[in-house]
Amino acid sequence: MRRIQAFRPQREFHGDKRFAGPGFSEAELEIARAAERLARDWGLMPYQASLAWLLFRPGVASAIVGAETVEEITANASAADTTLEQAQIEALTALHGDCTASKLIT
Repeated sequence: MRRIQAFRPQREFHGDKRFAGPGFSEAELEIARAAERLARDWGLMPYQASLAWLLFRPGVASAIVGAETVEEITANASAADTTLEQAQIEALTALHGDCTASKLIT
């Protein structure tokens, strides 16, 4: 049985090639960097804060994550048990602006 290799862009973002490439503008990368700094300041991993914020959003019932290993799936699932304080929700919302589902789809 052949093993399928995941596509990996050539550029790197914080050492992880999955988070860089022609699809991300500098403004989007700066939002990601700011969200990462906030999460770490709060003692959270960036994926925990980001997924917890996303799942808190009105109208969001689930999140699709790009996990490639059992460990990544387990780590991402821990976000469901992460409770953000109102100030944390507001800080992440301020970074992302108005990104309602209708804005993302259209």
